[in-house]
Amino acid sequence: MRNGNALIPTLFFFVLCAIELVAILRLNEGQLAYTLDDPYIHLALAENVARGHYGVNAGEYSAPASSILWPLLLAPLAGTALGPTMPLVLNLLAAALAIAIFSRIVAAALPSGNGSATRVGQNLLVCLLVLATNLVGLVFTGMEHSLQILATAVVVLGIIHIGTKDRVPWWLLAAIIVGPLIRYENAAVSAIGILYLLFTRRWKAFWIASIVTGVALLAFSAYLHSLDLYPVPTSVVAKSGPVAGKGDMLSIFRNLLDNLTRTQGILVALGIVLLIAVALRRDRTPHDRILASSAALGLALHMVIGRFGWFHRYEIYAWCALLLTLIYLHRDTINTWVQSEPGWKLAAVVVPMTLAISWSYIYDLRLVPLASNNVYEQHFQMHRFATQFYRKPIAVNDIGWVTYGNEAYVLDLVGLSSIEALRAQWENTGPAWMNRLAEKHDIKAAMIYPSVFAAIPDNWKLLATLHLSRRKITVFKDAVAVYALNAEIVPELSAVLREFAASLPKDVKLEFASANGAVQSSQ
Repeated sequence: MRNGNALIPTLFFFVLCAIELVAILRLNEGQLAYTLDDPYIHLALAENVARGHYGVNAGEYSAPASSILWPLLLAPLAGTALGPTMPLVLNLLAAALAIAIFSRIVAAALPSGNGSATRVGQNLLVCLLVLATNLVGLVFTGMEHSLQILATAVVVLGIIHIGTKDRVPWWLLAAIIVGPLIRYENAAVSAIGILYLLFTRRWKAFWIASIVTGVALLAFSAYLHSLDLYPVPTSVVAKSGPVAGKGDMLSIFRNLLDNLTRTQGILVALGIVLLIAVALRRDRTPHDRILASSAALGLALHMVIGRFGWFHRYEIYAWCALLLTLIYLHRDTINTWVQSEPGWKLAAVVVPMTLAISWSYIYDLRLVPLASNNVYEQHFQMHRFATQFYRKPIAVNDIGWVTYGNEAYVLDLVGLSSIEALRAQWENTGPAWMNRLAEKHDIKAAMIYPSVFAAIPDNWKLLATLHLSRRKITVFKDAVAVYALNAEIVPELSAVLREFAASLPKDVKLEFASANGAVQSSQ
C-alpha cells in the first residue's frame, strides 16, 4: 500500500481548528472552554487518579467517566496549570494521526495512474473526510472521540492491509484491543476486526484479539465491582437504554427505533444495506465480501445498542468506519472517476454528496464557539462560584467543571458520581432523598436545573438564577437556579451571591429572587 500524502488535509484541518480557537477565545474573554461540561468530569477524575483515588470526590469511589483510558492519559498533568489544555493537545495529535490513516486508506483505494489526477483526488477525498467525520468539532469537545476515530481508522486500515499483504499487522490487534478502552462503543468496531479475523480463519490473531479485549474489559469491571460500583461506568448505566434495561429485548428494540428516527441513523442503516449488497455480490473478491459482511454486522451492533447525537459525537466512530469502508469497497468506481474526469467535475459530484450526507456536522461547525461560550458562561461561572466564593460542599446536577479543581465535596444529584442519587431518581419516590443526601454530606446550597427533577424539596429556597447571554447550544438548560437548603444559610449565601454577581462577565445575568417572589437582575 502507498502511504498517501496527508500534508494538505492536515494543514486544512489545523487552519479550521485555529479559526475555531480564535473565535472561542474572543467570545470567552481569553478563557479556553470546551463545548461540553463532560471533559471536566474526566479531568476531575484524572486529578484524583493522580493521587491514587478513583472518583471525583476524595474518599468516595465513583466511575462517572465514559472512557477507561482517557482519564489515565490526562492524569499526569490534570492537577497542574497545563491540565485543562491537555484534552485539546491530545485531541489535536490524535486527529492529525487519524488524517494520516485516512490518507493511507484513500491511497489504497486510488492506485497509481495519472499522478496529478490521483493526488488531486486523494487530497480532495481526505479533506472531505475531515469535514464528514466532524474531526474539528470533536477536538473542541475535549472528550476522547478524536482518539476513538483514530482507533477506528486503524482497524479499517489493518483489514485492508491483510487483504493486500496477506498478513495480520500487530497494530491492528492493538487497535482492536484498545478501542473499547477508549470508549465502550468502539467494541462495535473491534467486532468488525474480530469478525474479519474469524471469517478469514486467522485463528491466532482472532483468539489474541478476542481474549485480550475481553479480559481487559472484564478486569476493569472487576476493579469497579471491588469498589462497590456498577461493573461499567455510571455514565454508561445512566445514559444507555439497553444497559439500564439489562439487555432486555424491549429496551434494545426501543433504542433501535429511536436511532432510526434520526437522520444519521437512517444514513448508517442505508450504509449497512450497501455493505450487504457488496457482501452478496459473487463478482467481488473474498476479501471485499468478508470486509463488507464484518462491517455490516459491527455497525448493526451500534444501531441496536449505541446512540446518536449529543453534538454529533455518539455515532461518529460508526459513521467514520462506514465511510472509510465504503470508500475502499468502491475504489474501482472512485478510481475511474479520478482518472477519467477533470478535477472540477470530480469536485462537482463529490463535494455536494459529502455536504448532503454530512451536512449536520459541517453546518454545525459554526456553533462550536457558541457552544464553548455556553460552557464558559454557565459551567465555568458555577466553578468560580463554588471554588472562589462559596468554598463549601455543594449539590449540582452537572458535576464537570464544578468538581474539577474543587477540594470541597460536590454532590451529584443526577447520579453519575452517586449511585444513591441515580437509584433514587429511578425509583421516583419524591424529593425527600435530596434532603437526605444533602444532610449526609453537610450540604446547604445547590446549583441545579429545577426541571431535571420531578420535584424540589419544599424547604429549599430559590435565591438566584444564572442566565446565559447567548443562544443555548450544548448546555442542558439556559438557566441554573441557586438554592439555599435551609433558612439559616440564606443570609450568608445571599451575600456571597451578591459578591459573585459583581464578578460575572458582561451580559451574563444573575437574577435574584426577592422574598415576595419578584426577580431582580444583577446587571
